[in-house]
Amino acid sequence: MKIKLLLIGIGIFTLFGCGAYMNKNMNPYYFGMKTIDPQVYKKSKDVKSYKYEESSVKYFLKRGYVIKAKSAFRERYVHSSWAELAAKQMGATVMLTKSDYVGSVSGRRTLAWTVPGDTYRVTSNTNGNISYNSNTDAYVYGSSGYAIGNSTTNGNVNYNSSTTTTIQGPDKLRVASVPYQNHYYDQYAVFMVKKYYWTATDVPYYSDKKLENFVGYIKAGEWFLLSEKKGKYRRLIYNDKFAYIDKKVEVY
Repeated sequence: MKIKLLLIGIGIFTLFGCGAYMNKNMNPYYFGMKTIDPQVYKKSKDVKSYKYEESSVKYFLKRGYVIKAKSAFRERYVHSSWAELAAKQMGATVMLTKSDYVGSVSGRRTLAWTVPGDTYRVTSNTNGNISYNSNTDAYVYGSSGYAIGNSTTNGNVNYNSSTTTTIQGPDKLRVASVPYQNHYYDQYAVFMVKKYYWTATDVPYYSDKKLENFVGYIKAGEWFLLSEKKGKYRRLIYNDKFAYIDKKVEVY
């Protein structure tokens, strides 16, 4: 029974812990976030993390990535796992992050707490003595006369008792002044999504899924949007129209 209750407790702790972790209002990277690409993407499972540099941003932009969102805020150090969580929720597959130390703030703060009051024990003792006596008269009548009897009983009893009472005094307030020092960082993150693709060679494209109605060629290195991969074809958006290419074609 104890093991079962322990497992239930662990489950509840994990649930609420994860709930806080998944809550956007709890994630610092959402506080300073600006959305660049409003398109809604499917949540990503894996996110590759790199150090934020302008050259890195240009590198991915040249390879068909777009900036989904940016985040910038000043706060005490926040672990990059929070940035990764934000990236997965918005569907980003690449994130670029960095933290620049800006300084510290120090001072003293007052801490107040309570401690249990003093405990007192009061013991009371009671003792005494009880004396008693009794007289009993008896009369017996018969045909030839009567008889009179008398009995006397005397006694003495000693007694004592002890009672202990515990008294809990009121809680006491304690106050202390303690020094503190908080270190702050400017923290940045750029979240990117792979949106545009290209091919290394000229590729024929068609207007139908069966790849029968030839339209023309997509030139090597030309950008297009990949919208679906199903059956023997890939559906893409090229020149603002749906087009179909053989799924065997390598896209980058």
